[in-house]
Amino acid sequence: MVLVGGGPAGSTLGALLGRAGLKVALLEKETFPSYHIGESLLPEVLDVLEESGALARVEQAGFLRKEGGVFRWGLNPEPWTFHFDEAKDRYRFTYAYQVKRAEFDRILLEHAKASGVEVFEDTAARDFAEHRAAGSEWVGGKVSATRGNGEALELTGRLVADCSGQAGWLANKFKLRKYDPFLGNVAVFGYHRNAARLEGRDANAIMCEAMDLGWLWNIPLHDGTNSVGLITKAELAPAGPERLAFYEAAIQKSVYTRRLLAGATRVTEVRSIADYSYRPSRLVGPGYLLVGDAGNFIDPIWSTGVML
Repeated sequence: MVLVGGGPAGSTLGALLGRAGLKVALLEKETFPSYHIGESLLPEVLDVLEESGALARVEQAGFLRKEGGVFRWGLNPEPWTFHFDEAKDRYRFTYAYQVKRAEFDRILLEHAKASGVEVFEDTAARDFAEHRAAGSEWVGGKVSATRGNGEALELTGRLVADCSGQAGWLANKFKLRKYDPFLGNVAVFGYHRNAARLEGRDANAIMCEAMDLGWLWNIPLHDGTNSVGLITKAELAPAGPERLAFYEAAIQKSVYTRRLLAGATRVTEVRSIADYSYRPSRLVGPGYLLVGDAGNFIDPIWSTGVML
């Protein structure tokens, strides 16, 4: 089997298949560690990590353990809290983690290697074609790729899994991706150091604050920074240099996020992602399937991204 993309979807699928004794090759266009947004996990992710065998490595990494989330949402102007142990019938694990994705993704990719997956980093998939072995009835897939040094690579497998995330390698090739105009949002985000923490068991919680422009997330991380992002309608967010001023003004218009960041300093540039909610017309085709964000993604209320 050939996997394209070494993020959580590709690495986890690779580890599961490798541990089952199958021959797996994984192509990743970046060299890890590599930055990615999406840091706040849900308890169900730990079930998957346990099944793949990666959980022990993740739990030893020093990520902040979170027990729930805090929301300023709905008609009540005061924040309210949900703790995972309030739904023990739903969650086998009643905690999750706030992760730095560069470290988290690297752990999962290294675990895939240890599970028998042949990993090609700095290798970009270029083309896909159906492949039928001589005298065989099954239709598999063939991937043409280019390594960072310019070397051409061609791999065939019984199945090719597109795990390329929002890049949507095959979804774009076959024009499968459909966007929902209702979720035509943009995320604008940056990292702040020395932000104040919430109190008690919510010190490591994600905080989501609804406001007129949309909503803000605030995620504490184990390196002393906070990931702070604004989700707003695409038509409201200016492009170019004005986007930074828009982001900072939105924080100042908030109530609780502004207070938590009052003594903090922004330590990174402000990044943005647009049109990130979508679904495909199909998830499978001759010789391939779409896995994880390569297939579906929805506006990440309650941090569902990595879980999905």
